[in-house]
Amino acid sequence: MVEVRLTPQRSRPRPAVTAPHVRALLDEAYRAARAAPRDPDLRVDLAEALLSARQARRVSRHLRRALALASREWGGLGRVGEVLFRLGEHKAAAQVFGRAHALGVLAARPHRTYAALLHEAGETRAAKRMLACSALLEPLRRPPAPDKDRPQVLRARCFDNSRYQVARSRRTGLWSRSLKSGHFSLSDLLRPGAVDLHVLTAWGDSLATLERLPKVDVVLNTIACADLNGPQLKNLDAFLARFPDLPVVNPPALVLGTTRRANSLRLPLIDGVRFPRTLALEVAEDRTATLRRIEGEGLGYPVILRVAGTQTGLTMEKLDDTAAVRAYLEARRPGETLNAIEYIDLRDGDGHFRKTRCFFVDGRFFPVASLTSDSWQIHSGDRYRVMDKDRAAQERERHYLTDPAGHLGARAMAALHGIADQLGLDFMGIDFHLDDDGGITVFEANAAMRHNYDHVRAFPYTRPHLDRVTEAFEAMIRRRAGLFG
Repeated sequence: MVEVRLTPQRSRPRPAVTAPHVRALLDEAYRAARAAPRDPDLRVDLAEALLSARQARRVSRHLRRALALASREWGGLGRVGEVLFRLGEHKAAAQVFGRAHALGVLAARPHRTYAALLHEAGETRAAKRMLACSALLEPLRRPPAPDKDRPQVLRARCFDNSRYQVARSRRTGLWSRSLKSGHFSLSDLLRPGAVDLHVLTAWGDSLATLERLPKVDVVLNTIACADLNGPQLKNLDAFLARFPDLPVVNPPALVLGTTRRANSLRLPLIDGVRFPRTLALEVAEDRTATLRRIEGEGLGYPVILRVAGTQTGLTMEKLDDTAAVRAYLEARRPGETLNAIEYIDLRDGDGHFRKTRCFFVDGRFFPVASLTSDSWQIHSGDRYRVMDKDRAAQERERHYLTDPAGHLGARAMAALHGIADQLGLDFMGIDFHLDDDGGITVFEANAAMRHNYDHVRAFPYTRPHLDRVTEAFEAMIRRRAGLFG
């Protein structure tokens, strides 16, 4: 069986187990393990219960015991790997996952965790293979115990161009993974117990192999980026056409129309909307030819280049001259799709940049954030560059959140509603700048936006407005599911 090296645990006082249901699970796991001391599965049950009780220091010995007791082709290796991953023993977890995969006993869920660890280690091709295996092993995942009083929701996602990212909880110290790239997250849009979630996972044209669906009330398409997942959206659209009576939130055919290039062509036709001119192109073997095409578009300098389909600015750069563009192109792979975007200088009188965000949920407008930064590329984490020390910036955001129509004015509000009507999505966001003429400059308009509570401790006035988004999203799902209570 697999031998693993684990980090020695420092001796610390064990936290008391106060939650009655956690205490009951832990007591039952101990009783079962003592009744059958040579059963490796019961040892893993105990390790999982200890982890839930935040008794991490005692977990490792039970995992070692399980591995020592197990047969050579034991099917519980994936569970061991999952516990090791959550503890932060990532090297040992990857070793266990690799052994289980080689034996053919690795289930779909640990394949995803293994993919996250491989991606973290820079083994992106191997990570993609693990995601493909996961999707093919488990194209459809059902909730363990559906509740007839809850909406039965089929979440649609794809793994082709996605990845899992790992993160450590500051509160518990345990590790988790989350799906990134091309989807919107449900973690803060649907509260625990709001729905029963069935999950449909696609890889390539794998949906063609599915002949039927479980009894669900509504399909929730979380594939959000048309630039990244155009073929997958087309596959999902063809698949859902076989179930014409199922309501669909964010129909894939509508999401397909939200590429940056398409938005740059149609959204400026709306009064009060300015959208930076955008050129979509592939990096040619001859980088000079690509450079000439960019310059021939007349976007001027500086110009923004980014890899199509990427979010959070990971591949986006503002380039000031020909030499900088050439260097950027040389660093990209031939055949990679880029967006070349007109740069519009939107600094205010203090030299700061501003970005405002709203969501539309089932046609209703919700103000979300109004950020101020000293960087042209603004993200929510930039709140701590300028805003946490700038009372005027916080007051501007408060005004926007409490009185968006008064803050923005009639022309901007009409423009935002015009964009939502044009795109037609049930859930979407718009990032924009309020211009001096009362119109808006739009940075993004699509569903690939994350609703989160990451900064409410530092900016507590934002919480009630974020709560309204969650409440509206849940209410929309219930309406689409035919539940109105």
